[in-house]
Amino acid sequence: MGRLTRMLALTVLGGLLILLLVQPFAVRKTAPVVPKANALRGQEEYVSSAQRIGEEAFLTLPKAVKQLTFRARQAAHAEEEQEKQGLEVAEEQVVEEKEEVPEATQLEEEPKEQEVGTFTGVEEGEEEEGKMHQMTENPYERQAYVTLLDMEALDNILDISKQLNTSSTRNKLLVIAEDLKLVEGEVKDRLKSAGNIELIDIAYVYDSIFLRVGGVPEKMQELKRPIFSYSNFRDFFTNNRRLLMWLLWEYEQLVYVDPDTIVRRSVDELFQYCGNATLCAPGLYPRRCVSGGPGGALEEEVDDQDLFNPRLMVLSPKADTARRILDVRNESQASDYSELYHELNTLMIALKDSWKPVPPCISGIASASRNSTNTSTVKAFPKRILMIQGGYGEKAKDSLSITSEVNKLYCERHGIEYKSFEERVLNETKFTGHWDRYEVMRRELRDFDYVMWIDADAMVKEFDFDVRDAISTVGENIDIMINSDWEHAPSARSSPPVNTGVMIWKKSNWTMDFLDHFLSLENAYCRKCAETRCERIAFHDQGCLEDYLMTNALDVRAHMQIFPVGVLQRKINDNHKIDARLMSKWNTDYEFIVHAAGIVKERHEVLENQAVAIINSF
Repeated sequence: MGRLTRMLALTVLGGLLILLLVQPFAVRKTAPVVPKANALRGQEEYVSSAQRIGEEAFLTLPKAVKQLTFRARQAAHAEEEQEKQGLEVAEEQVVEEKEEVPEATQLEEEPKEQEVGTFTGVEEGEEEEGKMHQMTENPYERQAYVTLLDMEALDNILDISKQLNTSSTRNKLLVIAEDLKLVEGEVKDRLKSAGNIELIDIAYVYDSIFLRVGGVPEKMQELKRPIFSYSNFRDFFTNNRRLLMWLLWEYEQLVYVDPDTIVRRSVDELFQYCGNATLCAPGLYPRRCVSGGPGGALEEEVDDQDLFNPRLMVLSPKADTARRILDVRNESQASDYSELYHELNTLMIALKDSWKPVPPCISGIASASRNSTNTSTVKAFPKRILMIQGGYGEKAKDSLSITSEVNKLYCERHGIEYKSFEERVLNETKFTGHWDRYEVMRRELRDFDYVMWIDADAMVKEFDFDVRDAISTVGENIDIMINSDWEHAPSARSSPPVNTGVMIWKKSNWTMDFLDHFLSLENAYCRKCAETRCERIAFHDQGCLEDYLMTNALDVRAHMQIFPVGVLQRKINDNHKIDARLMSKWNTDYEFIVHAAGIVKERHEVLENQAVAIINSF
């Protein structure tokens, strides 16, 4: 009977498509996109991007035909599952079980307007069009926690799930993978055994908006135009999975945590905390938690910061916000430096003026030397960091004698190691002194996970800021963290320009290869920069690094995170003003490290006054 039903379903489908003179449509064997029906997606194979050409034709079919199409292919798929597993079709699968009614008769029935399989929609014209009906009696059905599938953090993801299971709400945990086909069966089994974890991937989210029949908010469906195709959708979200959350329209409220987050106690209050804000998150450099216990954390006064830290986010999936994010993405793609716009840049630009900070006691960061014991959630940071300063010559040594004392105090407070040097390192006939930093960093990266370079005339001003907070915001593929410069010359510099006075380099194979190539001077333009000054602009190592950016040598753009001015450093006493061409996207009010760049005659006095003020405040 199963094979007969399948043949009948396919015959009906084929006949309808031919009669409607629609271009060939390859039926995708996908699972339904409602979470309750996720069991069907498990081991399925997705069709190629070429087969997805038929999606546009499918979306133009009359509603009744689309519903019958889905009903037919879902019925066929359900019977295949029965034969393969020898089990009865689960209640969440796409076939509506009807007692004492033959399957063939079910296919001949008039399709329902409101429901297709387990898809739940609404009648056209209803006031609540575009919202899912409540699938269960659970009042928390439309709120969930979210994280990303990270194999290195798999045990921690399961710990997060365990903690959520102890809360009164028992919210589910959505785990977003890139492609479920690539997830090993053993990993799926471990996650499934948790009981409250639901695995989804990029294709799942795409289908839930653009291939679903009924119930999808119209504004969500309209996002098809800026996205255009599944291949574009997949290419963009593969390295931007956190941005997918704004497309999970089935949910009213989501709380995201990084996969290496330790959840110490319930933060369910966050579901009610955001109100009408587009996003709630910790500040980029959240203040230390000063309240003692788990209670009352949400009443604590919060920071007023320019930027947020996306390690924890509270959000409501909305089409308007998703469109804003996609617009930023499209704008960045039109740039000559599109590869520099990573997920963090997209979030910061799109949501900079529409987020609300959560209290410091909600989220913290912990390392081997610093344990944020008071926060409800903690992001683990077990990596070793070294801060280096150096320079030769009397002026550099004079500056270093002032700034090093301040920077040492900062490192002691935050459990960061510190070193400095005052002698030349590289061959003086080939390199100016500006290049020594790269050789020193190359050596030190053998023993440290991150090396942070600070010029001799720069010092930490904000002692409460932990540089780990900034490092933890970037993607896994980022190996260089650097600040935008505050001056610009578009015809001669990269856009945005960079300032090498403060940099953070991560130990990786790519980093070591890059430093080897950088110091080899194989780049002809850089040879002149190393000997005296660059041709296009009066820089040394900085001009060479910008040439790498302008030509994207060694794919450097994909490995570099450029922060706005202030996140790592800014020019001392600049009153938070920078080049007007950079103000809108590349400036903040932060003053983490102040740099006496360009100050010559009064440098000693300026640095000394600043150092006294910093130490007194400390």
